[in-house]
Amino acid sequence: EILKAKDRWLAFEDDSPQKKNLKRERKSYFPQIEEAVSLWAEQAIQDGITFNGHVLQTKAKKLAELMKIKNFLASDGWLTKFQQRNDLRVYKRKAHAPISGAKRLKDRVSIMITCNVTGDHKLPLLFIYQSQTPRCLKEISKPSLPVWYYWNAKAWMVRSIFGHYLNHLDSIMRHANHQILLLADNATSHKPEE
Repeated sequence: EILKAKDRWLAFEDDSPQKKNLKRERKSYFPQIEEAVSLWAEQAIQDGITFNGHVLQTKAKKLAELMKIKNFLASDGWLTKFQQRNDLRVYKRKAHAPISGAKRLKDRVSIMITCNVTGDHKLPLLFIYQSQTPRCLKEISKPSLPVWYYWNAKAWMVRSIFGHYLNHLDSIMRHANHQILLLADNATSHKPEE
């Protein structure tokens, strides 16, 4: 066929856009695996199953084991070429629509960690939750917890909690006779109360 159309191929100029876009399509080294993965991917798409490149690689490795093909790696390069040969594209999900009839959980927590540079002196976590007394802690005394427990409606760090934390930290460091430098960002909750 190429020889029959030789005039067409010879008519391309060296700098023509058609010649620049010509690429040699390489055959797969593992056509049995690619055929099996391609069939699996088509079936998954028809069934509405979403998958990504990692899933394709894992499936290809399992199929290679079943076919007793030992030198197949399912590398990132193989995945890229497989997707090109089979016209598969990976799309990122932007947002999830809420499931009808289901209520979205609104549980939130904030946690603050305090330690020295070497990490050998750590203070208990500062834990902020939305409820003053959650059901799971109903019979438990807050001071007996291994964390410093605080609460507010949005589980956010606020000036009053941070001020209380600073006073608590100051008393611990004075008692231990330590001088410290505390690093914190410039969030409004980290500014002293007026």
